[in-house]
Amino acid sequence: NNKDLELLDFISGQVSLAMERKEKEDKIENQAATLGAIFDSSTHQIWSIDRKLRFTSFNHNYSEAFKTYFGKEPIVGKSIYDIIDLFSIEVKDFWEKKYEEAFLGKFVNFQIRTEDKKNREVWREVFLNPIFLPNGRIEELSVIANDITEKKEAEGALIASEEKFRTIFESFQDIYFRCNI
Repeated sequence: NNKDLELLDFISGQVSLAMERKEKEDKIENQAATLGAIFDSSTHQIWSIDRKLRFTSFNHNYSEAFKTYFGKEPIVGKSIYDIIDLFSIEVKDFWEKKYEEAFLGKFVNFQIRTEDKKNREVWREVFLNPIFLPNGRIEELSVIANDITEKKEAEGALIASEEKFRTIFESFQDIYFRCNI
């Protein structure tokens, strides 16, 4: 009868919605797995912070670097300043100004020299990227850093080598010239 057909139509509609929802959930899970793999597989140190400078997320590389530099683990929901107190006023001011600039909507890029807990020099190239919400507000920043210590050491060695040879050539009392065939 008609009531049975309406009931059957309703049930088939619910089953169809449930199947569609399951497909969307599977798609979201696959996308989340892909993004997670990208997030953790790169050599970059990636973290995000909110307006109160509290960690909202970070990848494994950042966690390992944080432990290497400071001897402690980063914690989601805590500010870096709550976890460690090694920073001088100048370092805090520097980072807060860079974060503030990014919270104004600017993409910020810089290189910074720091020292790890063993007083070794560490160079990082840092990119601060605002995360814009659909309404245009910025509540979080994405930060990507890459260790460029070896690159900086190579640049320093090249400069030292250039200066050494420049000094040698400038101190010649004889004539030096170079030509091709």
